Amino acid sequence: MIGYKTSSGIKHYSKGLPCYHRIALVLSILLLSFVSATSWAQSPQQWKKHGDAAAKEGDLNGAIYYYQKAADSDSSNLEYWMPYANALRRNHDYLNAASAYQLIFENPFRTKYEESLYWWAMMLQNLGNYEEAAHNFKNYSNYHAEKGSFLQLNSDQQFKSCIWAMKHETDSLIKEIRNLGSDLNSNYTEFGGTLLNDSTLVYSSLQYDREDSSLVLTEKDKANRVMLYSAVWRDSIWVDLGNLDSSINERGVHTANACWFEEKQWLIYSSCSDYSHCKIKYSEWDGQSWSEPEELAGSINLEGFNNTQPFLCTIKGKTTLFFASNRPQGKGQLDIWYAQYNKRLKGFTYPRNMGKKVNSPGNEITPYFLSDSNRLFFSSDWHYGYGGFDVFSSEAYSLRSVKAPANAGQVINSPANDLYFRSYPSNSVAFVTSNREGGFKLKNQTCCNDIYYFEHEAPILADTVDEVDSTLLIPKIETVAELNNYLPVLYFHNDQPNPRSLATTTSKTYHECFEEYLGLKKRYLKEYTRNKTGNDRDSSIKRIDHFFKKKVEGGIEEFDLFMDLLYGQLQKGQSVVITIKGYASPLAASDYNIHLTKRRIESLVNYLYVYKEGEIAPYIDGTAKNGAKIEFVKIPFGDSKAARTTSDDLKDKINSVYSPDAMEERRIEILHVDLKE
Repeated sequence: MIGYKTSSGIKHYSKGLPCYHRIALVLSILLLSFVSATSWAQSPQQWKKHGDAAAKEGDLNGAIYYYQKAADSDSSNLEYWMPYANALRRNHDYLNAASAYQLIFENPFRTKYEESLYWWAMMLQNLGNYEEAAHNFKNYSNYHAEKGSFLQLNSDQQFKSCIWAMKHETDSLIKEIRNLGSDLNSNYTEFGGTLLNDSTLVYSSLQYDREDSSLVLTEKDKANRVMLYSAVWRDSIWVDLGNLDSSINERGVHTANACWFEEKQWLIYSSCSDYSHCKIKYSEWDGQSWSEPEELAGSINLEGFNNTQPFLCTIKGKTTLFFASNRPQGKGQLDIWYAQYNKRLKGFTYPRNMGKKVNSPGNEITPYFLSDSNRLFFSSDWHYGYGGFDVFSSEAYSLRSVKAPANAGQVINSPANDLYFRSYPSNSVAFVTSNREGGFKLKNQTCCNDIYYFEHEAPILADTVDEVDSTLLIPKIETVAELNNYLPVLYFHNDQPNPRSLATTTSKTYHECFEEYLGLKKRYLKEYTRNKTGNDRDSSIKRIDHFFKKKVEGGIEEFDLFMDLLYGQLQKGQSVVITIKGYASPLAASDYNIHLTKRRIESLVNYLYVYKEGEIAPYIDGTAKNGAKIEFVKIPFGDSKAARTTSDDLKDKINSVYSPDAMEERRIEILHVDLKE
């Protein structure tokens, strides 16, 4: 991997990125020349096949074109929409990707693709819509994620990160950041600027020799690779000097991530056979030319793993190498490692991991050490930030004992990806790479990386990131009476829990009933739309979809909010009386429904016992240390209050079981909460 940042930032970085935009951050442009040769009609399956081929080649714009054709040809088939959304995300088209993932998740016939909610949240975060992103992250983690999976773990982390971002939206260590301009940046991608001297900049770029910015590439274009280029500051502009010596920019490989080590006159960089297999090489400048590149000796370039983004410096007299790698014994995916040069061994020592304060379950990349302030700078997609990769710094007077990282703040960071921080105090300038809005682009606003700079006099320092208060989105209430503004209503499938029973108790929890109910959504859609056509069928689909989304799922979200507020009052020592009433549809006899609604109320009490690993249970049992207690008043109404329009015809299950009117009747309500004197 050469070090690109995408919205996803999650797994498979070492396999070439569904999340990291490989160099496709850069390479998102191939193969559209195929279009003119296939002007005849194509089936959705054929369009998707073309899209799969383009995506495999790293041609994201081509993949987007074909997947969109497939989705347009069969707009109800999510098998075409999901790869389309994924290609948009990998191409950093956050706005259109968010719309596509939303369409997938809200499709009433969706039976899989639960992760579409996760990616929708990610795209909203990359757009700076932190409140809605936080809501979706929490919703995904609580109700749609595979328990214990990385996506659930990261959802919880990004939920907190969104809250942190809302609190720190105005934090900034600098006033202004500027694009290096069209003399250096292009519509494609430039990244990783490093100064060789006061006026010469070396940077990485994927470039094409063309007069326009067409997405159509020739066969020659497709063979292009990322290379190292140089530019010189002359007469107040950057003058591009072209690519470096061909001995460095080897044919057929990607060459990127340069670092200049003045002490030895070394240019150290990444040489990558593909997007996820890089080695670290160096070439020495003798004043006239570059030496033949060599791989770093020792155990730096561990075979079979990604070793990339080197930074070489001197710390307390020791030549120290930092780099990013997914080698074994890391803390997450790509981690930051370091090794020191041993003169006796004429090589670097075995690399050490920077530890869990720097490295995380996510990705930490593009390391840079500023000796003047003993600060390690790097980018991370895990620590609390503004979206995607952000720049962080950790105080590191000892590499074995670094402080927790601090976010570099707005302006340096953005909701998009921010990488390759480099500061040159003697020149009062720093560089950062970003795909933020406002850069040069081929198509969408955030497709491509540009190099930015800002001027600064004082060192770039930041305080340690504060811990997030995850209750920031929870309303503040002072009294028990205010809980009555947040009373939830919870819904059940027909004759649940424990169908065909006269029991008044149950061992099931409401959450078990809720999950079973959600799993029946497809059946409800099928039954309620049976024999319906046209507008009538469309209207019926919308009614069922709305009920599940707003009432079944919305009810459990309202319940979670209510419980957060209730727990706050209980912690203050307030005892409460909760009155719960139940309803049932009029399908069975009245006495039966009384028993049924008692079971439904009991399922809620059972859920309270296990809610959040039992934090409420002591208040129900009366064993809470502060003496606070919950008492219940249970009112089973049966069907005596059911709406007259609700069918009670056992043979008419479409209306007596699967209609929204019948669904509305099968519920329990927390009627009110009172302070127990």
